Amino acid sequence: MIQRAVNMFPQIGVLLETLKTFTASAYWTMMNESSVWVKAGAEVRLDVRLGTMDASGRPGIVDVRYEVIDPTTGRLVYPNEHLFNNSAGQGFSRLTRKEIAERLEIERR
Repeated sequence: MIQRAVNMFPQIGVLLETLKTFTASAYWTMMNESSVWVKAGAEVRLDVRLGTMDASGRPGIVDVRYEVIDPTTGRLVYPNEHLFNNSAGQGFSRLTRKEIAERLEIERR
């Protein structure tokens, strides 16, 4: 997985603090978790769905679902879903690197 700074959906006209809280914090934390899964050797199947757009083209919600697959077994290791409101105050609790490694190790036994 190659991470790049890509604007996946419009944020024009959003107050900087809102943008920092949503994109650079909660959503970014989820994307970082998926990156750790990939670096640990897993496959991540990601589905991002944007809610209804407002007049500026900014979605009100962002629904993110992903499945972590062990490519050696083809089995599902970890499903996750999070519905973000595209506003300030969003949060996401991610798994630690250790928890991710442990889940893959258990799957591979």
